[in-house]
Amino acid sequence: MYLSYDISVPLAYINQNGDIGFIVELETVEDLEYIRSCDEIFASGQCGSFVPKNIKNEVKCFLEEEQGEQMFMTYLGKNGYAFECFHDLKHRVELIVPCNLINKFKVTSITPVHYSKEIENFVVESSISKTI
Repeated sequence: MYLSYDISVPLAYINQNGDIGFIVELETVEDLEYIRSCDEIFASGQCGSFVPKNIKNEVKCFLEEEQGEQMFMTYLGKNGYAFECFHDLKHRVELIVPCNLINKFKVTSITPVHYSKEIENFVVESSISKTI
């Protein structure tokens, strides 16, 4: 699950053909530990979907456990950690939460959003849900 602190990040993923997307606001229901990387490779997008070796080595030293053949986020999740890094060149931050840690969140609102070509901007509707 990819989370952002800045609403402009999820808005960038909403189709601009008028389809409705949803902004889902969450809050933690218990403490969430995470590992943060300030490596510029995440801001530049050069790493794509792979995690650079230097980051894996730093995490391995911190967790004192080998990753082995498992995916990086599975490895973090099994050790109880999410991963925070830059999303883009503006240094907006995203938090990547492994599937097994999703239960540490609850949905507080779901807000429909669509792009209006007439006003060339996003239209945010009233939230359709509160604290689920």
